[in-house]
Amino acid sequence: MRKPLREHHLLQILSSFEEQTLPLDLFLRFYFRKHSAVGSKDRKEICEQIYTLIRWRALLDYVATSPLNWESRYLALKNHSLSSLQNEESIPPHIHVSFPKVFYDYLVSSLGIEKATAFCLTSNHPAPTTIRVNTLLASRESLIDSWKNTHAIRPCTYSPTGIRFEEKINFFGLDAFKEGLFEVQDEASQLIADLVRIEPGQRFLDYCAGSGGKS
Repeated sequence: MRKPLREHHLLQILSSFEEQTLPLDLFLRFYFRKHSAVGSKDRKEICEQIYTLIRWRALLDYVATSPLNWESRYLALKNHSLSSLQNEESIPPHIHVSFPKVFYDYLVSSLGIEKATAFCLTSNHPAPTTIRVNTLLASRESLIDSWKNTHAIRPCTYSPTGIRFEEKINFFGLDAFKEGLFEVQDEASQLIADLVRIEPGQRFLDYCAGSGGKS
């Protein structure tokens, strides 16, 4: 029996991904470039389910039927509520949050069980998408005002120049990006730059480590 389009590509991607060494986001980009007939809505749904499967793999493995593979994990995801599974007392705590036991135990010993659990659950959800306003060309208020009727946005909590998007969009297609009014940057990175407090006339060296997780 032929699988639905989204399921076919989802399983094909996960199977192929394990046989190579590219990071997932780059692998997905190349895959969809090769399979350009897959529409944007299908790509979005496929990607969201793939990231969910990978984030919650340990929990899905616990309830999936044998043999364990991406198809059985996908069926487990369709047939179970992740939030309900996290409340089942028979499931070990580190499996509840889909973390390796050694790492989970270390977090509990360092933070306590409540903060460790919150840390794990936060790590397993998509990070917010934020931008940094180029205050030489625009203000945060002006950009928020121009987008408030078209995008789900709000000011960042800590960065005075940050705007948080509650949706995924193609930033690089926006006129404001082409005009240099903002750059895509997470809020933590924005705060680091602010804390350095570089003054006019000073010299600084920026050791960029792209994809280095603030190494």
